[in-house]
Amino acid sequence: MRIELLCKSGIESLRENCHSVPPAGAVRFPEQQKKVRGETTARLIISSAGSCASPLNRERLTMKAFVLCSALLLMTISASAQQPVKGLKQGVTVELAGGFARTQFDNGGGYPNMNGFFGSVGVNILPWLQVQADASAQYGSLTGATTKIYGNHFGPRVFYRPFHSTTFTTFGEFLAGGSRLDLKINGPGGSNFSENGFSFKAGGGVDWHISRHWSVRVFDADYYRTSFLQTHQNNLWISTGIVFTLGRNRTPH
Repeated sequence: MRIELLCKSGIESLRENCHSVPPAGAVRFPEQQKKVRGETTARLIISSAGSCASPLNRERLTMKAFVLCSALLLMTISASAQQPVKGLKQGVTVELAGGFARTQFDNGGGYPNMNGFFGSVGVNILPWLQVQADASAQYGSLTGATTKIYGNHFGPRVFYRPFHSTTFTTFGEFLAGGSRLDLKINGPGGSNFSENGFSFKAGGGVDWHISRHWSVRVFDADYYRTSFLQTHQNNLWISTGIVFTLGRNRTPH
């Protein structure tokens, strides 16, 4: 009698937890069945009741699987975003450049050559994107006058490796700022004239990498527009020089 009550109690507990009819093939214990080993029967009933997953348990398993898949997806995206771009600068780097600069200045009657120097500082915020600032000074002469032009410009520079080259990197740039023109009239009664105006440069060039941190700026050619004497001038600006990069720089080739 005690074993039968235990069996009935186990069956009722199983039905309450599963909220469904036991599947075909499940072990059943009718009340009329002879109980030979009551302890074994009770263990079977309790084991069968514990193996049925409740809706709450199924929800928890689904949530755990979702969290695990999300974590794996985020790890995959993060790893892909951190993959280095071979041949280009990695992380935040600082680039120092300097060298010779030449401006063919449009004075309305020709393009006198003005030679000088330039210096620039660039910060790579992405492997292919640099924000840079430069300063330049060129000196020349016109008939009866000495000319000086100074420029300070700021803007983005975009790098690109053609044909996956590990030696050369090309770039394009657009820099805006201001320029200053100084004119000194020679001879008796000569005078000085100075004017500041808006200017910008747009163009590009090529860098030749000779080591992990050193490069040669083969050329940088820009359309250089200045605004002096109540009009504007269409000039050509060309430079070449040496580039030194502080930081992680390019990945190994």
